[in-house]
This record gives sequence, structure tokens and C-alpha cells, in this order.
Amino acid sequence: MTDMDRATAAPERAHRPSARRAGRIATALLCAAGLAAFAPQPAAAQTLAPGLKGEVWLQLPFLLGNETADLYADLPAFRDIDTLGASMQTNSALRTAANVLPRAGAFFDSRPPDGTFTSTALKYPWATDDISSGPETTMLDFLRRSAEDAGDYASFTLRDGLTEDALEPIIRQSVWRFTGALVLSPDTVYQFRIRSDDGNASWLGFDPAVGPSYALDPDRTDPQRARNFNPSGTFDAGDGRCCVYTFDTAEHQHAFDADGNAVVAFQLLFYERFGKAGLRMLFSTETDDTGAFMNYQIVGDDMLVRSDPGVGVIPLPASAVLLVSGLLGLGV
Repeated sequence: MTDMDRATAAPERAHRPSARRAGRIATALLCAAGLAAFAPQPAAAQTLAPGLKGEVWLQLPFLLGNETADLYADLPAFRDIDTLGASMQTNSALRTAANVLPRAGAFFDSRPPDGTFTSTALKYPWATDDISSGPETTMLDFLRRSAEDAGDYASFTLRDGLTEDALEPIIRQSVWRFTGALVLSPDTVYQFRIRSDDGNASWLGFDPAVGPSYALDPDRTDPQRARNFNPSGTFDAGDGRCCVYTFDTAEHQHAFDADGNAVVAFQLLFYERFGKAGLRMLFSTETDDTGAFMNYQIVGDDMLVRSDPGVGVIPLPASAVLLVSGLLGLGV
């Protein structure tokens, strides 16, 4: 456990709003804010299922095309030698949202994911803050919760033609995408903290019919923009690069489930290059007397949902941008 986790003095558990029952997520009735008129039931079935859609793109060996999964691969000189050749200086000027996010968007479009799974909690690996991405590390090591609990690895599937044995080290030089929605309490201010080794970016509250933006402009202020971007690994809560932002569900348009909880479109990018690997996303809705957020919990369990076509039928509101339809458009 890190200093940040100790400071928050709360066990790492997933968010479970008191008004929500897990059994109702899969049959949630989505309605747009302020709309009461309902259209006829659609012919295509649309529901929400627990968990985010997890996708991973891996470093492919020579026999499979020798394709890289390094978002810095074609950036000039990840490390620069100074004019005297006396020391190595990390070239951080190039590792910006304007450079990296468009590369990520193009990379996702370049080929199908090498593996997919259902993400039930944004805490990888489960037992510790990070794990070696060396040759001894497997996808099982990263996704399982314990030696006895396979965790998200139980749903992990490689695309046709790939085997884990051929891909080791399977975590090194990998790019990950988590897509779906967060189920949040209405009229509530959340603070989110994302820590990772290596980088991450996240999108929350975007229009799923349009999708998150990987545009060049890192200063854009529309809902499609990335809420945060962190180019390199850090698990230090005091590090200025540690990704922290707030989200007020009362100030954003979104859908609601049958219990009145906000269902907010969400996507998370994570990438690992070399060395240690790890990802944590935490949240808090509690503040102390000074207004500082406290008692952080892991984002997971029934806080995470994705669209799931083919199970049941949901009556949808007329004249609304439907979150579940948008998620289907994103392939979630």
C-alpha cells in the first residue's frame, strides 16, 4: 500500500451507491434528463452489462509482423545526450498530450485489439501498486486478483492466431483501452485520482454518439476532451503529474438508470513501455473540514457498466442522444 492509500484511511473496495442493486444494472431503463415522453420500444435490444470493455494491443514478435505497441516509437530521441555527452536528459518536451493522444487514436484504428476482457475494477495488478513487465510476467499476473482468484483474466481472450506463449513478455510495450460508462450518484461532486506506470489519459462525460477526442489541441474545453493526461509513470500522490480532477454530476448531461443514478460515458487509456507496470483509478465524494477530499475507493464493481446488445429490450426516450446507443457505436 502506498502513502496515498494509507493517508486516505479507507480499504480499497469498489464503489457501490446505496440506491443501486447490481441485479438491476443489466435491465436499466435509460432516460434523458428532463424528458418524460418515451418512444416505442426499439427493434434492436440494448442493455447495460456489468464491467467496462477492456482491450489491449501488444508488442508483436517478428514472426507475427514485429509491430510495436510503443506510443513513443517514432518520436525523435526519447532520451537526448547533452552537448558535452556527459549526461542523459529525459526529453519530456515531446511527451505531451498534443503528441501522444493523436498517436493513440491512430494506433487504435490501425488494427484490432490483440486481447479483450471485462474490466471489473480499475486496479492492476490487484495485490501491489506495480509489477515487473519483464519476461517472467504474464497477462495472468497483471489481471488476476490472487493466486486463487483469476479476476479479470477469467474473461481474457486473445484474438485468433495469437497465443500467450508467443507473446511474452506480454505486458511490456502494451497499450490498453477501457470503454463504457461510470454509474455515479446524482447531484454529487467526485474527485478522481489516476495513478499509473507508464502513462494514462481519461475521458468522462463525453457524448458517446461522437466519442472521445484524441485531437491535437490539449487545451480544448468541450466535453469530448481528455480530462487528464500523464505521460510517464508515477504512483506518488504528491507528484504534480498525478492525475486528479473533479466531476460534478449536477453540471453535466447524461443518462440515468432506473434507480436515478447518473450513467456517464467513460474511456481510459493506459500504456506500459518497460520496467514496472501498474494502474489505479480511485475516487472520493467525502471532504474534511478544509474541503479536501478523503477516504478514496477503487473505481470498480457495479460502478462500471458497458452496453450489451441482445439481452432484453429497453424503451428509450424520444429526441435524446442515447448513451447506450452511443456506446454501441463505440463497439462497447
